[in-house]
Amino acid sequence: MNIPTAIVLLMIASVNVTANCKPCTFLGTDSIPSDNRHIPMPEPLDHHVPSTNIKRIANATLLRRFDLGRGVRLATGNPYKALNTDAMGEVPNSSWFENRNGKKRMTVEEIARGPNSVGGPDTTGTWTIFRAKNEGDSPGFHIIDDRGERYVIKLDPRGFPELASGAEVISTKIMYAAGYRVPENYVTEFDPNIVKLPEKDIMIEGRWGRERPMTAEDLQNVFDLSHAFANGKVRGVASRYIEGKALGGWKLKGTRPDDPNDFIPHEHRREIRGLRVVASWINHYDINYGNTFDTYVTVDGKSYVRHYLIDFGGTLGASTDGPMPRLYGHEYFFDMWRVLTRIATLGAYYPLYERWDTIAYPAAGTWEARTFKPAEYRFLYPSLAFDNLTDGDGYWAARIVMSFSDKQLYAAAAEGQYRDPTVAAHIAEILVRRRDKIGRRYYSQVNPLDEFKLHRLSGGDYELSFKDRAIVDGLEAPEGAMYSYAINLLNGCPICTSAVKTKTRLSLPALEMPSIADTYAIVKIRTVRDGERISPLLCVYLRREVDGSLTLAGLSR
Repeated sequence: MNIPTAIVLLMIASVNVTANCKPCTFLGTDSIPSDNRHIPMPEPLDHHVPSTNIKRIANATLLRRFDLGRGVRLATGNPYKALNTDAMGEVPNSSWFENRNGKKRMTVEEIARGPNSVGGPDTTGTWTIFRAKNEGDSPGFHIIDDRGERYVIKLDPRGFPELASGAEVISTKIMYAAGYRVPENYVTEFDPNIVKLPEKDIMIEGRWGRERPMTAEDLQNVFDLSHAFANGKVRGVASRYIEGKALGGWKLKGTRPDDPNDFIPHEHRREIRGLRVVASWINHYDINYGNTFDTYVTVDGKSYVRHYLIDFGGTLGASTDGPMPRLYGHEYFFDMWRVLTRIATLGAYYPLYERWDTIAYPAAGTWEARTFKPAEYRFLYPSLAFDNLTDGDGYWAARIVMSFSDKQLYAAAAEGQYRDPTVAAHIAEILVRRRDKIGRRYYSQVNPLDEFKLHRLSGGDYELSFKDRAIVDGLEAPEGAMYSYAINLLNGCPICTSAVKTKTRLSLPALEMPSIADTYAIVKIRTVRDGERISPLLCVYLRREVDGSLTLAGLSR
């Protein structure tokens, strides 16, 4: 061991000893009540409320500027913690989220399949329109195929084949594997002649907002806005109707008053806070009320609400009407500080993303990783849930992002079904680069140790093993990693002075704990890399049981 490294380790040891003098707070975590209890059907809401986003801008701006309590907590390093995690910081399965790739790596076949179950609409028969498509920017309509399945058809805009449809399907696969609830989205290419109007009039919005019957001319106008290939076929996304009864969208703040199962404010749910990280990965800049969906389902005799994310046509490098504008992901829809900066510099301020004008493939749009800075990503509208992201929330989400292997991402990109396979390879390559940027950023904010296990040895001593996610996920080399730890009681009384290990298995000598059940010991761990970089503190809590044994009680970052 060289002298600088020895000095660093002495400093770490002194920090741990000093930390031992301070009591830690560990309240434990009660089990979270199930959110799939039977409830009466809530009142359906209007899924598209134009004023919602305006209110979000105003409310989020005011809350961020004038919420003094929140400001003090952030300044003192004590932000509001997520309310729906277990003692190990994990998010249990719920009507919002289901642990998938982040818990157990899926096969490439499972990644490619995603949520899909029926193979998409039957393009050999007739599609009958039963509803006009008034929502969103992409041309399309709602159809029933000959098998009785209902779909929303969203067509690629004229001049930009494969762009939006490829992005939507790829992002759907990724978001599903990440754990979120999403619709079944299929790339579909079909002859426009299979689409028919029904005998009963379909009403659309005409001039001055008045409704009128949809005509064959209106249908042709929809196809005129879409891109047709040389064989006359058009391409788009077929989004299968979600199971259950539609209830409208859900908001990023508060709860739904008429849903008794919705008892945790959305801005304090870890999977919604973590959406800031996962969505930035796929450049899903427009997460708003119109891109969320609640449905009332009945499963095993119980009826309750499930919560979905929908509409991924504006992700990766795509927008629903062409390549994504470059400012998306870098500025809010109304970004006061960017505006003032441009005014103050008389327009001389010229950010890097505005100077990056290369489009490698038209079907991939403006998809790139060079200007991507995970912590600085900006959605179209500010959100209190995303502003509430803690280091623990960010690490949890980044770990999910890092769980995707290169092979999985190439498999997801292939589902975009591009005519030129190099487009899919390009998209996958950018996903890999953005993934690693996210891992480096959010892993560096915590001590990224995980998967703790307590082992009882034959002599009565214990060992605590774990995985160093930064090493496991290829962001750090195993050489030069050391783990400094100390043990004390919950009240701060020291049990074991600092020790240093180079392996991810720590020796816990016979702990001189009071022989009282529910007594806690704390193992405080810091990671040092290359003798220079010292991680924040990680606390692992051990509990003495009635029989005198020790169990793993929880952790805090």
